[in-house]
Amino acid sequence: MKSDRILIGSIALALCVFSCVSVLAQDATPKAKDTKQELSTKVRGHVYRADTGAPIAKAKVTLYTAWASSNGWYPTAETDADGSYSFFDLRPNTYIPRASCEGFVTGEYSVDGTLDGKFLQLKSGNAFQNVDFHLAVAGVISGSVSDEHGAAVRDIEVSAVRVQFSPGGTEKLIRVQGTETDGQGNFRLTGLLPDSYFVCVNGPHGNTIPGRDYRETYYPEEASPKTAKRVSVVAADETKNINVLVRAEKRYRITGRVSGPGPLNDSGRYRYLVSIKGRNHTSSVQDDGSFTIPDIPAGDYTLIALAEEPPTYQNAGLGTATVHIADADAQVIIEVGGVGEVSGRAVLAGTQEPLAGLRLLIRSDDAGNGSAFDENGSFDVNRVLPGRYLFELTKTDRPIYLKQIRCSGRDYTFEPITIAPQQIVSDCEALLADDAGAIQGQVSADNKPVREFTALLIPEAVRLRKLARYTMFTKTDADGRFAFPTVIPGDYLLFVVHSSDDQAYFALDFADRNRGDAQRISVRRRQTQVVKLK
Repeated sequence: MKSDRILIGSIALALCVFSCVSVLAQDATPKAKDTKQELSTKVRGHVYRADTGAPIAKAKVTLYTAWASSNGWYPTAETDADGSYSFFDLRPNTYIPRASCEGFVTGEYSVDGTLDGKFLQLKSGNAFQNVDFHLAVAGVISGSVSDEHGAAVRDIEVSAVRVQFSPGGTEKLIRVQGTETDGQGNFRLTGLLPDSYFVCVNGPHGNTIPGRDYRETYYPEEASPKTAKRVSVVAADETKNINVLVRAEKRYRITGRVSGPGPLNDSGRYRYLVSIKGRNHTSSVQDDGSFTIPDIPAGDYTLIALAEEPPTYQNAGLGTATVHIADADAQVIIEVGGVGEVSGRAVLAGTQEPLAGLRLLIRSDDAGNGSAFDENGSFDVNRVLPGRYLFELTKTDRPIYLKQIRCSGRDYTFEPITIAPQQIVSDCEALLADDAGAIQGQVSADNKPVREFTALLIPEAVRLRKLARYTMFTKTDADGRFAFPTVIPGDYLLFVVHSSDDQAYFALDFADRNRGDAQRISVRRRQTQVVKLK
């Protein structure tokens, strides 16, 4: 995707007006600490500026959880002058810490830079120290939205969006920050990481505010990000005069009914969720399975209906239907097919070691499910929605990986298995291996450790890059150290890159385009390699 990068009307923002204060100097005398509070501390750390390392006072740290009180309250703490914060007497739970401060980009904590590392499993008697954040100084995009007649468009969604890549090479357009225009059609997007963005009106992938019958538009007046201009954001600057012209378009309704996976008169047994693949929208579904999706422009769409069975609301089935909208409302019937099942047995090559604590996952772009192994290595993944799935193991501290899996005599180690509605696959054979290698490393520059960079391990074989389990990444710690404890034996390219929210280093061609910056590593069975990068 090629587009121009622009920077318009950059104006420095006075950081002194921010409610959060970056402290450049402080009293070296430690504060007296309450012994009782010290003993009951569960989560503590600091919030710093990413550019200078100075502590940030009056930042807000929030622990998001799987539970919340009826008013949506989450544990929150404010940092002191030295950037420190502490939480006491937390109930055991899984917490996701985030730090925010006016004028800075909201930050999430991850112990190792991975998705799994974002979850703090707090149990009775344990605690987490040094849960530190390094917040980047934010930038701003401001401008206006008007129609083809020059009139201001009020109360319409405006978003800063960008392409984001994931391990396995998948890419999608995501909303980074959003707002709505005011009464004069003006907007202001704050809290943006210095980078380049597409500015999108009424999108991306549709809008969620009914009655805004304007075309999804990317700055300055493009229908697609492929031809749009990027807008550059600089720390502590405001990129102004990003004026977007939108054109009215006719919108239509999609109505219909969902049935299945049981008899036609059994729809009341299920709760249905109806969506349009790849599109944001509003919808309403009645108890009898009838649904309405308003404000949809002309085009070709795939509708997806997910059936859930009360009271546990487990997956009960999935159905799809295509619809073409030309110049009138459309009606469609979606028939839901029942769930399937995948079962079999796994063995650990060369040993009788039990597989307790391990789980086999099947994962598609839209769904995932899994099963633990029992004492005999058997597994049973039930309630599998129709689709195409790849097999993998859950992350584990043990050096074990999925070496091969076959179902119905076909090898699915490197390709997805297709599960049809109500299909039962009961003869899968999984071979696990415990001969994984490991890599330990340290990154330095000018004899100083390089922290908060992403260490990235990408397989040399292109076909393996499409399998997320072969691409590994983590962040360097305060000493510039990183580790990959479980690496499937093979040939890899090791990179150390700036961490970025768009994760462009997961693009399938990244390794080839940047091969000159990589260190080639051959990972051998049960061997640990130590590398030093400068």
